[in-house]
Amino acid sequence: MKLLEFDYLSKKNELTHRRVAVVFETETRFNGVDLDKLTPEEEAKFRAIQLKYESDLKPFMQHYRHFIYSSTDNMKVDKLENK
Repeated sequence: MKLLEFDYLSKKNELTHRRVAVVFETETRFNGVDLDKLTPEEEAKFRAIQLKYESDLKPFMQHYRHFIYSSTDNMKVDKLENK
């Protein structure tokens, strides 16, 4: 997971310093967890969960692919959740 530290100018013209764990990004935007909003204990727990997640998924990442929505047909949407 990529970690970014930066100064951010909000829509209200307020400058803040941020530390973000990036979850998703494009060429112009990124989404993530604002680590500055977490307590030190929460951040440590978040980091441990993320590292375990990345480690557990590593064997499967050779099959990771990018897809373009406009090239799909008959798409069904479901959620991966504990049942």
